[in-house]
Amino acid sequence: MSAIQSLLRVMTLRDAEAILLETGKVPSLRRRGQVEKLAMPALEAQMLADFVAPLLDGRSLDDGAVAVVFRDPDGPSYQVSIEKVAAGLRLLVRPGKPVAT
Repeated sequence: MSAIQSLLRVMTLRDAEAILLETGKVPSLRRRGQVEKLAMPALEAQMLADFVAPLLDGRSLDDGAVAVVFRDPDGPSYQVSIEKVAAGLRLLVRPGKPVAT
């Protein structure tokens, strides 16, 4: 499991509405309308780039943000908005909607 997948699971376990992952910044959760920074180092550019590459599947961020779904092989799915910023990448990740049964 990648470090990013672990962060997404933290978001789920902490019942957060979203997590913001940005190059050079500490990840932060949004819970009950409040922003909470996680107690960890800032994210490295390569870590985010490695996670994003298969999600983009050849699409470019040059024309703006791209919205995709990430399905954790061992867990839930997530809605991911990916955009290019001055420092690298910014990802806004929200829990995916449950699948109707």
